Amino acid sequence: MWFATANGLNKYDGYEFEIFQHSDYDSCSIPQSIVSDIYEDSYGIIWIATGNGLSRYNRDQNNFKNYYPDTTSNSILGRIIHSIVEDNNNNLWIATIDGINLYNRDMDSFTQYSYQSQNLQKFFPTNLYGDMITDKNNNLWIGSIEYGLLMYNINTQKFTQYKLDNFESGKQANSSVTSLELIDEILWVGTLDNGIFKFDIGHSEGNVLNHYKYSPQNPQSISNNNIISLLAISDTKIWIGTENYGLDLFDTKTEQCQHYIPNKNNPFSLN
Repeated sequence: MWFATANGLNKYDGYEFEIFQHSDYDSCSIPQSIVSDIYEDSYGIIWIATGNGLSRYNRDQNNFKNYYPDTTSNSILGRIIHSIVEDNNNNLWIATIDGINLYNRDMDSFTQYSYQSQNLQKFFPTNLYGDMITDKNNNLWIGSIEYGLLMYNINTQKFTQYKLDNFESGKQANSSVTSLELIDEILWVGTLDNGIFKFDIGHSEGNVLNHYKYSPQNPQSISNNNIISLLAISDTKIWIGTENYGLDLFDTKTEQCQHYIPNKNNPFSLN
């Protein structure tokens, strides 16, 4: 098992932990000890996202090959890595603070999609905020800071913007998207300070089916509107990571949450 932490990359073999940290004296160490994401692709390769470059784990040598931006057009674009995802054709996509990168396995290089390019600039006047996910139709769904939810059709190479509507008022919420999770054709969209949207990707124009926010009158609502991460463990259960308010286990059928928070009197609670 692999664990991303703010103090290194941790590997657990069932008996003990091995901790990988950055060393200025070792070019085969990870680029930075603050690890934001870990992804295992269809070839069994472990990729590590950090705030100072992308890293690929070398199983044979138990070390890392690192990718940093440089002046060439086939290097990775952006040093701060947000997320890593693989499409239906086993292509690896890497989102960074400066753009999106398509990894070329044969050449061990990258195709860059800069936010400053004419094709992307109208969608990314600033930068990407966080998560990416692919669907069965080979669409790449992307979260952005100022422009809500974006979809890139890998086959046609075209972008579509979906502004998230406030479900109650019908007004455009245009939320900063922090996390995405897909169950069948329902995309669950976690946002910064605006809760979670239930979004139907099967609808040609996109369709917000529901909007979940914290409610002090409802003890089974989500704990906080700042959503850090989403993880589906079944068709009906989603773990929700919130900012400073613990974990929620959301039931998609009952639309209710079970809350898990730190309790200093319970050694088995969250830390």
